[in-house]
Amino acid sequence: MNAVAKNEERRYQFGLRDLFYATTGIAIVAGIAKYLGVGTLPFTGGILLLIANRQGWWRIVQSGEMQRTLSILATVAFAVSLMLPVAKGCNTTKIHGWQVATIVIEQEGKLFYGLATDAEEREQARHDPKQLASQLLLLTSVNLANLLLITAALAPWRWSAKIATVFPTLVVLGVSGIWIITWREAPGQFLIGYWIWLAASYMLAMLMRPPWYAFIAAAVMLGTAYLSP
Repeated sequence: MNAVAKNEERRYQFGLRDLFYATTGIAIVAGIAKYLGVGTLPFTGGILLLIANRQGWWRIVQSGEMQRTLSILATVAFAVSLMLPVAKGCNTTKIHGWQVATIVIEQEGKLFYGLATDAEEREQARHDPKQLASQLLLLTSVNLANLLLITAALAPWRWSAKIATVFPTLVVLGVSGIWIITWREAPGQFLIGYWIWLAASYMLAMLMRPPWYAFIAAAVMLGTAYLSP
């Protein structure tokens, strides 16, 4: 076991290759921001963080007390973001985090209720299924992220092996929704609450190493940025 542990240490040792990957990734993220706008940075920065996670860069915070501390910080940061303004509303109004969380829950509930009870909405969905799928995916993603942030301090991945298996993929699907919100928005539209919410999502994404197929979830969320109105 000691030999295996030492091999793992050598395997994840930060070296020149990692430095090359990091600088290249940062350059790509900056290039996308220059071409498509700085609103892309939360998503592309998050993907860079996930790639670094796959490389094992965050292994130091993925076990023991470090993981426990980071999970608590993620939940605390999320709680703080709920109390702060996250975006500008009409005129001089500001929308707080708790309002956004409530709106997202209500909107998803109304969407499902409308599809179940309103023939007109069902007909509209048949004419534009991509739009409906995009809305449902984005709303579900954000609600999932908020749920995972609430429960992060309880370390749900320790409750059972099954939860530990699916948790990293659920995290990627959830936090991608938070990251994609700014994709086509003006940089000044989002306030301090959003950036603390974003930081909480980054912490959540660092807690466990995601499987490669979790990146499919992130790619799907990227598609919502182009399908959403």
